[in-house]
Amino acid sequence: MFASIAVLVNATQGLPFQTAFAVGIFCMLVGFTGLYFILHALLRYSAQRNYLIVLVENNPNLVAWVYYVKIENFPFGVRFIQYTTLYIHLLNQEKITLQMPEEDILDLMQLLRCRIPNATYGYSKYKEQLYNISPDLLVNEY
Repeated sequence: MFASIAVLVNATQGLPFQTAFAVGIFCMLVGFTGLYFILHALLRYSAQRNYLIVLVENNPNLVAWVYYVKIENFPFGVRFIQYTTLYIHLLNQEKITLQMPEEDILDLMQLLRCRIPNATYGYSKYKEQLYNISPDLLVNEY
């Protein structure tokens, strides 16, 4: 939004009024759209994170399967970008996904292993098939 105001002030100097007005409206539209998406992303991330905390504290037996996926892009042999996503599958077929740095995910998975020992950890096609058949098949009974 502040970049839009800076562009508005610097780019419209010396332009006719109608052109400056049109550029100003466009910059404000871009600024408010960016602000909306940033706020929406922060609120969604916070809500899912809080849901996970409440789930672990109150209903840890609802978690059936936990794993994470790391995707790295190596165009021309140079690591360009890395995405790491934690997936938590519940017994009611719901899924919680959190994108975090890999170090944080590994710490969180250690915490989840201590708090939720009945869940299955790690990904394999076999575990995915079991979950699709019945999530109860992945719960370890002690």
